[in-house]
Amino acid sequence: MYGVYASCDSTNAWVFLHTGAAPVGWRKIEARSADGCSNVLQVAAAAFVNGKDFVLCLLSEANEIRAISKN
Repeated sequence: MYGVYASCDSTNAWVFLHTGAAPVGWRKIEARSADGCSNVLQVAAAAFVNGKDFVLCLLSEANEIRAISKN
């Protein structure tokens, strides 16, 4: 992961993903609920700050992040 982004809208948050050394690009966190969006963003931000990569990133059919877990 290379970065995270969020706006003042409680369901607008993004994560820049990569697979190995290949960048995948920005993926929106699925906006099913404000709490769910902020929970996924917190895991992503903690991983980014601590220099960790994700073990699993579950994407929806719309390529939005549905769930993540950090290493």
